[in-house]
Amino acid sequence: MAFALSDTYGVVIAKDVMVPMRDGVRLAADIYRPAQNGEPAAGHWPTILARTSYDKCAQRYVDSIPNFFTPRGYAVVLQDLRGRYRSEGFGEYFHTATVREGVDGFDTIEWIAAKPWSNPDVWKMIVDAMEHMRDLVMAMPFKPGETPLRVVPNLEKTLFDYYFRGAYDEWWAQDCNDFSAHFARHADIPGTYSGGWFDPFAIATTNYFTAMSKQNSMPQRLIMGPWTHMGSRNTMS
Repeated sequence: MAFALSDTYGVVIAKDVMVPMRDGVRLAADIYRPAQNGEPAAGHWPTILARTSYDKCAQRYVDSIPNFFTPRGYAVVLQDLRGRYRSEGFGEYFHTATVREGVDGFDTIEWIAAKPWSNPDVWKMIVDAMEHMRDLVMAMPFKPGETPLRVVPNLEKTLFDYYFRGAYDEWWAQDCNDFSAHFARHADIPGTYSGGWFDPFAIATTNYFTAMSKQNSMPQRLIMGPWTHMGSRNTMS
């Protein structure tokens, strides 16, 4: 089911749904689904899974994930890890994870994908498109309603804002698109700016550092290296 970010829904919650793992242990999950008139809304929804060792019912999770995303058309599954809080498997939890963490996560995702309220077919469409990006580029020009992002219309709209808007207009002038025009609003605080010379934002990062060094009295530091986007933080080179 496609949806727009402007859509708003109520929320229905199923508490402590016990999700079976391959070894028979059950992990507790709270499931938040979009609702209309107090009942689960019809359709298939993109689903957000959050697994935690710190209690799925904690307000910090409820406020920041389902309370924000579910009214906007997402299903949300909050799950206690094996051996924590309401999940089974006590005695199997060590430090921050368990030896079964990987397969538990896999089994949970497979369980969600099989539910009629979830839409793994949409997820698969996006992943397939990413894996065949060369074919997509070679088939240009893109057309609205014909890209893989059509399943999430607000994201496809963003794609075509970038694709069609060649002139600097009110859309490009938003502070979310043109940080440099709003540097004067920046607080005078210490800053560290990091990036890679092979990152498409290399110039933006160094310009940001330069501007803050000139206008701020607090220390500013720049870290640049031979990396791609986020290459300094993972195994990418």
